[in-house]
Amino acid sequence: MKLWAILLFGGWMLGTAWAAETQERPVIRVLLETLHHQSRLIPGRNFSQTIMAQVLKEQGAEVEESHRVLERAEELTEAEFSAYDLVVMNGRYSGKRQPDVFSPEVMKALDNYVISGGYLLVISGGSGLGAGVSLPFYNPLMSRYGVEVLPGPGRTGPALTPTLRDQEHPLVRGIEVLYPCHGTTLKLTNREAVPLAFLDKEPCLAVVPRGFGWVIILGGGSGWMNQGMDPAISTNKGQTERIEANQKLIRNLVDWLQLLKQSQMRGR
Repeated sequence: MKLWAILLFGGWMLGTAWAAETQERPVIRVLLETLHHQSRLIPGRNFSQTIMAQVLKEQGAEVEESHRVLERAEELTEAEFSAYDLVVMNGRYSGKRQPDVFSPEVMKALDNYVISGGYLLVISGGSGLGAGVSLPFYNPLMSRYGVEVLPGPGRTGPALTPTLRDQEHPLVRGIEVLYPCHGTTLKLTNREAVPLAFLDKEPCLAVVPRGFGWVIILGGGSGWMNQGMDPAISTNKGQTERIEANQKLIRNLVDWLQLLKQSQMRGR
């Protein structure tokens, strides 16, 4: 049985007992690292992480925002990352001010954070914003985990999850179709990487176990954070499955982190 399945069953048993006693869900702390200005939390703005933050908060998460990497005032350190259960990085900044985000120090800090039990979610499109097709911004970081985001024009459309067996994975549990917004595909060279959704039969969502944590890579583009989850956007024939499925992926992730934290608290 896969490790995540064992943890899921054991965590569910412990978590159920814990919930019965306290009737409370542990708070999950989330850092939204906004690497370009259009992803910052600006209520009412289409290109904003506001909807993502709302979904996280509704699921019982505390959300903080940082764009210090962009402004280069100082680099985020392992100690700062360790204060969060989940770190979300998305988008990129194009143009003359494009920063060199992934210094060796930042990459080492993120890796140590994941090994120690942190969860890192990276959402990457296949090209730069307003700069045409270029090498994806996150590849210097993702290549450490045997994942490469493939360059290409963004695509918006259904991304199918694989077999029913893989749909038992806690990240895509109960999801049949995702809708990447400006999505792209991934190249996986790490045998431990688990592909969970596909565009044109190529993976666009993968999870890489690392130490006690996970690295999650979604070739969904920064649009995943806003348009792809926006309940104000009409889908074909008035259907809303895009919004529901995309939000459910994030809710599943928070549920899983809460389950793990419940198990840890119960075991103390």
